[in-house]
Amino acid sequence: MSLTYAIDKALRMVTIQYNANPDFAEFERTMETVFKDPNYEAGLNFLLDRHLVDEPPSTEYIKELVGFLKKHELKLNCVAFMVKNVASYGMGRMAQILAEDVDVRLQVFTDTEEAKQWSRSYST
Repeated sequence: MSLTYAIDKALRMVTIQYNANPDFAEFERTMETVFKDPNYEAGLNFLLDRHLVDEPPSTEYIKELVGFLKKHELKLNCVAFMVKNVASYGMGRMAQILAEDVDVRLQVFTDTEEAKQWSRSYST
Protein backbone atom coordinates (compact mmCIF):
# COMPACT_ATOMS: atom_id res chain seq x y z
CA MET A 1 0.00 0.00 0.00
CA SER A 2 1.43 3.36 -1.07
CA LEU A 3 -0.68 5.49 1.28
CA THR A 4 -1.47 5.48 4.97
CA TYR A 5 -3.32 8.08 7.00
CA ALA A 6 -3.60 9.38 10.54
CA ILE A 7 -6.16 11.76 12.03
CA ASP A 8 -5.04 14.10 14.81
CA LYS A 9 -8.20 15.71 16.16
CA ALA A 10 -6.27 17.90 18.60
CA LEU A 11 -4.31 19.46 15.72
CA ARG A 12 -7.36 19.23 13.41
CA MET A 13 -5.19 17.54 10.81
CA VAL A 14 -5.28 14.46 8.62
CA THR A 15 -1.87 13.32 7.42
CA ILE A 16 -1.76 11.20 4.28
CA GLN A 17 1.66 9.56 4.19
CA TYR A 18 2.95 8.65 0.72
CA ASN A 19 5.36 5.69 0.81
CA ALA A 20 5.45 5.40 -3.01
CA ASN A 21 3.72 7.03 -5.95
CA PRO A 22 0.14 5.72 -5.91
CA ASP A 23 -2.24 5.71 -8.81
CA PHE A 24 -5.14 8.10 -8.44
CA ALA A 25 -7.60 5.29 -7.64
CA GLU A 26 -5.61 4.46 -4.50
CA PHE A 27 -5.57 8.12 -3.45
CA GLU A 28 -9.33 8.35 -3.96
CA ARG A 29 -9.96 5.13 -1.97
CA THR A 30 -7.77 6.41 0.85
CA MET A 31 -9.59 9.75 0.97
CA GLU A 32 -13.00 8.04 0.95
CA THR A 33 -11.80 5.87 3.86
CA VAL A 34 -10.73 9.02 5.72
CA PHE A 35 -14.13 10.64 5.13
CA LYS A 36 -15.84 7.54 6.61
CA ASP A 37 -13.51 7.30 9.61
CA PRO A 38 -15.40 8.06 12.86
CA ASN A 39 -12.61 10.45 13.90
CA TYR A 40 -12.97 12.53 10.74
CA GLU A 41 -15.06 15.69 10.64
CA ALA A 42 -15.54 18.11 7.78
CA GLY A 43 -13.17 21.03 7.81
CA LEU A 44 -10.06 19.24 9.02
CA ASN A 45 -6.81 20.24 7.36
CA PHE A 46 -4.84 17.78 5.24
CA LEU A 47 -1.12 17.24 4.96
CA LEU A 48 -0.26 15.24 1.84
CA ASP A 49 3.21 14.16 2.91
CA ARG A 50 5.35 13.01 -0.02
CA HIS A 51 8.75 13.48 1.66
CA LEU A 52 9.57 9.75 1.30
CA VAL A 53 8.89 9.71 -2.46
CA ASP A 54 11.66 10.66 -4.90
CA GLU A 55 9.61 10.57 -8.10
CA PRO A 56 7.19 13.47 -8.70
CA PRO A 57 3.51 12.80 -9.32
CA SER A 58 2.37 12.75 -12.94
CA THR A 59 0.52 15.62 -14.57
CA GLU A 60 -2.55 13.38 -14.87
CA TYR A 61 -2.40 12.56 -11.15
CA ILE A 62 -2.24 16.26 -10.26
CA LYS A 63 -5.21 17.06 -12.52
CA GLU A 64 -7.25 14.25 -10.95
CA LEU A 65 -6.24 15.34 -7.44
CA VAL A 66 -7.41 18.91 -8.11
CA GLY A 67 -10.67 17.54 -9.57
CA PHE A 68 -11.12 15.52 -6.37
CA LEU A 69 -10.56 18.61 -4.23
CA LYS A 70 -13.17 20.50 -6.25
CA LYS A 71 -15.66 17.67 -5.91
CA HIS A 72 -15.14 17.47 -2.13
CA GLU A 73 -14.40 21.09 -1.26
CA LEU A 74 -17.13 21.17 1.42
CA LYS A 75 -15.31 18.41 3.32
CA LEU A 76 -11.89 20.07 3.20
CA ASN A 77 -10.42 23.24 4.65
CA CYS A 78 -6.84 23.40 3.45
CA VAL A 79 -4.30 21.05 1.93
CA ALA A 80 -0.57 21.30 2.53
CA PHE A 81 1.34 19.45 -0.19
CA MET A 82 4.69 18.37 1.35
CA VAL A 83 7.35 17.42 -1.21
CA LYS A 84 10.97 16.30 -1.25
CA ASN A 85 12.57 17.71 -4.39
CA VAL A 86 12.42 20.39 -7.08
CA ALA A 87 10.49 18.27 -9.60
CA SER A 88 7.81 17.43 -7.03
CA TYR A 89 7.70 21.07 -5.94
CA GLY A 90 6.99 22.05 -9.55
CA MET A 91 4.12 19.59 -9.71
CA GLY A 92 2.80 20.97 -6.42
CA ARG A 93 2.89 24.48 -7.85
CA MET A 94 0.95 23.22 -10.86
CA ALA A 95 -1.66 21.85 -8.43
CA GLN A 96 -1.85 25.27 -6.75
CA ILE A 97 -2.45 27.00 -10.06
CA LEU A 98 -5.06 24.47 -11.20
CA ALA A 99 -6.82 24.75 -7.83
CA GLU A 100 -7.24 28.53 -7.94
CA ASP A 101 -10.98 28.16 -8.59
CA VAL A 102 -11.42 25.49 -5.89
CA ASP A 103 -12.71 26.61 -2.49
CA VAL A 104 -9.86 24.78 -0.71
CA ARG A 105 -6.58 26.43 0.24
CA LEU A 106 -3.65 24.55 -1.29
CA GLN A 107 0.01 25.30 -0.68
CA VAL A 108 3.20 23.36 -1.50
CA PHE A 109 6.01 22.99 1.06
CA THR A 110 9.44 21.41 1.45
CA ASP A 111 9.48 21.70 5.25
CA THR A 112 7.08 19.63 7.35
CA GLU A 113 6.93 22.02 10.30
CA GLU A 114 6.26 24.97 8.01
CA ALA A 115 3.45 22.99 6.35
CA LYS A 116 1.90 22.12 9.72
CA GLN A 117 2.18 25.72 10.95
CA TRP A 118 0.50 27.01 7.77
CA SER A 119 -2.29 24.43 8.17
CA ARG A 120 -2.86 25.38 11.81
CA SER A 121 -3.33 29.01 10.76
CA TYR A 122 -6.42 27.86 8.83
CA SER A 123 -7.98 25.69 11.54
CA THR A 124 -11.71 26.18 11.80
